[in-house]
Amino acid sequence: MVHFAAVPGEVRYADCDGLDIAYAIYGDGPVDVVLFPGLAAHLELNEEIPFYRALIERLAGSARFIVFDKRGCGLSDRSRLGSAEERMDDARAVLDAVGSERAAMIATADGGPMAMLFAATYPDRVSSLALASTYARLSSDPETGYVVDYSRGITMEGHFGRWGSGDVLDVVFAGHPGDERTRRTLARWERNIATPRLAMQQILLNNELDIRYALPLIAAPTLVVHNTGDPIFVVELGRYLAGAIPGARLVEQDLPFHIGWTEDADAMARILADFALGNHEPARVGRVLATVLFTDVVSSTEAARSAGDARWRATLDTFEERADRVAAAYGGRVVKTTGDGVVATFDGPGRAVGAARALRESVAPLGLDLRTGLHTGEVELRGTDIGGLAVHLAARIQSTAAPGEVVVSRTVVDLTLGSSIQVEPRGAHELKGFDVPFDLYAVV
Repeated sequence: MVHFAAVPGEVRYADCDGLDIAYAIYGDGPVDVVLFPGLAAHLELNEEIPFYRALIERLAGSARFIVFDKRGCGLSDRSRLGSAEERMDDARAVLDAVGSERAAMIATADGGPMAMLFAATYPDRVSSLALASTYARLSSDPETGYVVDYSRGITMEGHFGRWGSGDVLDVVFAGHPGDERTRRTLARWERNIATPRLAMQQILLNNELDIRYALPLIAAPTLVVHNTGDPIFVVELGRYLAGAIPGARLVEQDLPFHIGWTEDADAMARILADFALGNHEPARVGRVLATVLFTDVVSSTEAARSAGDARWRATLDTFEERADRVAAAYGGRVVKTTGDGVVATFDGPGRAVGAARALRESVAPLGLDLRTGLHTGEVELRGTDIGGLAVHLAARIQSTAAPGEVVVSRTVVDLTLGSSIQVEPRGAHELKGFDVPFDLYAVV
């Protein structure tokens, strides 16, 4: 029997932007492994489920296995679900709280997109990535021609109306014994995981999420495990991940489950644990997922002519100092100045939008008005400088902004869904140097 370093009653909390994120640590081995859970998880009940119990038993003896309840679930704060960026930050807050600089990551179901975003954004903190029964996007996919919904498993009308009875987890853990004791366990799990409304809200947020653009930026060694008969997330989703993540390895199991219950659950846990504990070559990181902010002073030529060279230079110096302070306050950095503007990067679009708003207010007393553009995407690291598609696109987006306006791309909108940020559509725009139009939005 494995001795657990964390048992019910030893749950701890990490602060993530004012929310309490519950976590526990199993084992004290030399390797850190973190689990990004799906909806079906609860720190104090996990060991009742064969899949989680098998993971704990396999990892606690060789690693420091870090498990957390994401916001809106289990023992973590349920006051707000937040955006994809904010939910990804739950894991970062936990890793920071336990002093983990680099970890192997295991992710299941709707925890997968958060883990993939994390790996693309913070490649230096991810030693490997194991993905089980997960996806990058749900809904119609024009690239593959198939449609993913819950018709093969869970449906909103048929199951969530009976949340708390065990009906939803009955599909998630298909293959369980079906006896009354197990049914009562699954029903209790549902009631403790979340309320019916919170559970439905999470599913609806997941249905709107699209992180396919992040997949080519994942540098960590990656394993994708998917059951061919998964009744919730069809196997094509796993095949898509394996094809889009560079160097990813796909393992398909010929099983009719999302997550099995007995020996099948142990087999999946063994595959994931072995990969997480394996020796992997550190990836060379040249690209990351980041949000680029481009901002420009409106009518700068006229302002310089009116103020005179010396006074205008002093105004720009003050502008650049404030830009540095604002970027740092929101976890970003100013990469360079452009004469009458700045280019900055952030590890999340929500923080970038906050910085854009704060900078606009900060320089208003100087008599400056700004046009700002934001895009989240691929950024090439060139020493202290940056390049890549996201940089060019942010610059083009900035050129469409009206004075005082912050204009963002669709990827920024997608990753901030569920946050307090509100946007208004600005329609499709033809941007110089790009073959396809881009849907743009103005931050309200």
